[in-house]
Amino acid sequence: MIFFVAMTEERKNLYRKLLYTAMLEMRGQSFWPDNLSHSQNLQGHGRSIALEFIYSLTDWLHNLALHSSQGFEKFDENWFWQDYQIFREQFPSDKWAPFLEGAVNQLKK
Repeated sequence: MIFFVAMTEERKNLYRKLLYTAMLEMRGQSFWPDNLSHSQNLQGHGRSIALEFIYSLTDWLHNLALHSSQGFEKFDENWFWQDYQIFREQFPSDKWAPFLEGAVNQLKK
C-alpha cells in the first residue's frame, strides 16, 4: 500500500511555479520565425530537436498538472523525481532550460 503525505501550501505553490516556468520554456521553444527563406534545413533540424524537448518536458510534467488541478491528492513525489532524472538524462540542464533548475532546486530543499 502506498501512503501519501499531505503537502504544505508552500510546496504546492513551488510545484505550480515549476509548471509555469516549464510553460514559459515551451512557449520560447515553440517560436516559429516569419521568414523561413534562409537555412531552412538547419531550422528544420533545430525545430525537430526543440519539439523533442517540448514533448519530453510535457511527458515529464503532465501528471504534475493533473495532480495540481486536484489539490495534489495522491501525488507521488518519488515517481515524479524518477521521471525528472530520465528527462534530464535526455536533456541536461546545462544545455536545455537551465532556469527550470531554480524551481527544481527549491523543491529539493
